Amino acid sequence: MNRIVLIGNGFDLANDYKTSYNNFIVWYFKEILYYVFRDHNKHYNDDLCKIDVLLGKYEILPEESMKKWEAKDAIEHFEHLKRYSDLYKIEFSPFLSKIIESVETKGWVDIESDYYNLLCTYTLNKDDDGVENLNKCLDFVKEKLIEYLEEVVKDQKEIHQEIQDKIFGPFKSNDIAVKAKGAWSEFLKRRFDSSEYDLIKLCSSYKMNYGDFLSKENEYKVMLKDYLENGKPYDNYYTNLSYPDNIMLLNFNYTDIADRYLLSDSHIFSVVHIHGRLDDPKSIIFGYGDEFDKFYKEIKEQDNHEFLNNIKSIRYLEADNYNKVLSFIESDYYQVYIMGHSCGKSDRTLLNTLFEHEHCVSIKPFYYFDKKKGKDNYLDIVQNINSIVIRGTLADNKIVNKQYCEQIRKN
Repeated sequence: MNRIVLIGNGFDLANDYKTSYNNFIVWYFKEILYYVFRDHNKHYNDDLCKIDVLLGKYEILPEESMKKWEAKDAIEHFEHLKRYSDLYKIEFSPFLSKIIESVETKGWVDIESDYYNLLCTYTLNKDDDGVENLNKCLDFVKEKLIEYLEEVVKDQKEIHQEIQDKIFGPFKSNDIAVKAKGAWSEFLKRRFDSSEYDLIKLCSSYKMNYGDFLSKENEYKVMLKDYLENGKPYDNYYTNLSYPDNIMLLNFNYTDIADRYLLSDSHIFSVVHIHGRLDDPKSIIFGYGDEFDKFYKEIKEQDNHEFLNNIKSIRYLEADNYNKVLSFIESDYYQVYIMGHSCGKSDRTLLNTLFEHEHCVSIKPFYYFDKKKGKDNYLDIVQNINSIVIRGTLADNKIVNKQYCEQIRKN
């Protein structure tokens, strides 16, 4: 039995890197402010924004003040400048206006979702010029995002042992769906009958001391036998009898932070950068991936290939990462860990494949507790999962109850 760990942006945030789209938006607007007002340039123009200084001189805010900015603050600052139309002429592209609208209404932004919403609008209007300009805007955002992330991850921080222990921890029977208890028992029986050589290899991969295991082997096997024959609890016994055969970190981020968590160089651990890597900009996939959406059929039927240019499932064909994931989930039963991925619809096609596959025995969200709001995002993740699946994962009891879940990292 294997484990696949979905690594989303919340994972990088839990590792103290400011990699969210909100962080990026603040950086982007500050770059413009510096260029125009600190460096005293009269004109600024890119695919998202255009600024002309018509009259006067603007005193830029102190750096200390801008360090505290959220995305909303940066946007409010520019909206304030726009009101002085006799001094400044500021124009936002439809894409940037959509992003700004998201921040203003929700307090956060999903750039890929905003892209798709505009793409649907241009599809309905059969607006070829609109979608061509939209794709130019997205390419520009991708370039700037790469630039920003390279700057953010320059300073390598220590990994958090607490997170690594969770990723490479043993299975727990309470996590396994009721319908998958047969597969779970078969896995434990196989482990029960493992040869000494196989157990030594497993201990080595997980950096465990085989001698320590050996001293308690009989005790562990009695517990396991009681579970298999009498249904007695077998949870929380951290033995190599219940560690995954293989673990894949499925990294949806562009950074290499997930790679730093690999426990050893054993072949049973792997990282797949499904959306590409910062050190290979050409590999980066930035777009949308919901083939179940009602508008997708209309997008596919457009004569202009620009409409499909940033659909993830098509871009996946440029590398073999997607095939690696499919091979992994076909090879054996598996548990899904969700670490920092919101399970939003921008990755719906891939996530649906993972969650609804007959080999999936468990979906375990690791949630984030927001001190400001005084609540965690467990329900948000579960609701998003529910909107991704078609055949009813909730009814199949694959999602682990909150009482058995944990924070990705304690605040």
